[in-house]
Amino acid sequence: MQEDETSTDGEQPVEHLDLPPEPSGSEISIEQMYRKYRDPLVRFLRLRLRSSDEANEVAQEAFLQLLKMNNLSTVHQPIAYLFRTAINIATNRGKLGNARRRLDELASLAMEQSDHRTPQQTVDMQQQLQRISETLERLPDDCKAVFILVRFQDKSVEEAGIELGIHPRTVRRLLARAFKSCKRAVG
Repeated sequence: MQEDETSTDGEQPVEHLDLPPEPSGSEISIEQMYRKYRDPLVRFLRLRLRSSDEANEVAQEAFLQLLKMNNLSTVHQPIAYLFRTAINIATNRGKLGNARRRLDELASLAMEQSDHRTPQQTVDMQQQLQRISETLERLPDDCKAVFILVRFQDKSVEEAGIELGIHPRTVRRLLARAFKSCKRAVG
C-alpha cells in the first residue's frame, strides 16, 4: 500500500498513524501504553466508528482487557495487540447491534404471524421474546458474541472461534451457557 492510500473501507491503516516504534511487552507498562497510545487509539477508532463517545468507550475497554492479562511481557507487539483488541471490541459491538435488530425483526415477524394465535398466545410470545432479549443483554460480552456469531450470523463453531481468537471448545462452552440462560428465561 502506498503512503497516501487508505484502506478499501476508507479508514486510515494502523501503520499510517505515525506511532512511535513498537516496544516489546517486557519494555513497556500498561500505564506507559495508556499515556502514549490512548489518543492515537481513540483517533483510529473515531475514524472507524464515526463516534467520539463510542471510540472512547472501546479504547477504555481495550485497556481494561490488557489490565486483566497476567503478564504483558508475553506479548511481542503490545501496541499491535492493543489496536487488534480494540478493533475486535468494536466489531463485536457492531454485531451486537445487528443482533438486536435481528431480534426486533423476529419479534415483528412473530407479531405478523399472530393472526393465527389467540390474544393470550400473542402476549405470551411477546413476553418470551422480551425475556430472551433481556437475557442476551445480561450475558457477558464473550458469551453474547459467540451466540450472535453462531445463531444470528450462521457461523460454525470453528469460524466463531477463529473470529474471536478463542478455542472451539470455549466457543461450545459459551454457546451452551447462552442457550441455557435463554432456556431458563422462557421457562
